[in-house]
Amino acid sequence: MRVTDEEGFGCVWAAAGAQTHPSILVLTLAVVTAEFIVYAYISVVVGHNVGSASATIATALMIFGIGTTAGTLAGGFLVDRYGWRRMLRTSTFVIAVALLVIPFAHNAVFLFLRLVVWGLFGWTFTPTQMNRLLDTFPDNGAMLLTSNASAVQLGVAGGGLVGGAVLATLGAGALAFAGSAVVWLALLLSWRGTRATEPVPPQANR
Repeated sequence: MRVTDEEGFGCVWAAAGAQTHPSILVLTLAVVTAEFIVYAYISVVVGHNVGSASATIATALMIFGIGTTAGTLAGGFLVDRYGWRRMLRTSTFVIAVALLVIPFAHNAVFLFLRLVVWGLFGWTFTPTQMNRLLDTFPDNGAMLLTSNASAVQLGVAGGGLVGGAVLATLGAGALAFAGSAVVWLALLLSWRGTRATEPVPPQANR
C-alpha cells in the first residue's frame, strides 16, 4: 500500500505529539531569531558601542567566532555531562543576560568578554535542542531534527528581518535589547515546556 507524503507526515506528527513537538520548534525559532537580530548587524553594534575602526570590528568578530566554535564543540559534551534540561535553561539564561548587557558595554574589553560568553552559550543551544528531540522522541528523532533545522533557518532569516526593522526605527542601541527580550520570552517557554516534553514511560501490563 502506498503512503502519501501527507499521510507520512501525519503519522510522524501524531507519534511525536501534536502539543510538545511544536513547542520545541517555537523555542528554537525564538532563540535563533533573537540571536540573529544582533548577529546579523554585529558590526553595527560594535561600531555603536566602541567605535567603527576596522581593527576593532575585526577583533570583535574573531573573539565572537572563538566563542561560537567553542560552544559548538562543547555543546554535545556539556549535554552528556549535565543533561539537556539544565543546559537548555542555562544557555537561554546566559544568552538573555549577555545580550541585555551588551548595550552598556562601551569598553572594548568588556564588550569582547560579553561577545565570547554569548558565542559560547549561544552556540550550545542548538546541540542541546537536538539532544532534547532525540531524548523526547527517540523513534522519530531523525525526522524531527530536520524540522528543527528548518526552524533554525527561519530564525536566521527572521532575525535579520526583525533586526533591520529595529535598526531602522529605534537605532543600533536597541538591537541587543530587542534580542534579549525575545530570549527572555523563550526562557519562559523553556521552563514551561521541559516538563511537558519529558518522555512518558510505558505502563506495565496488568
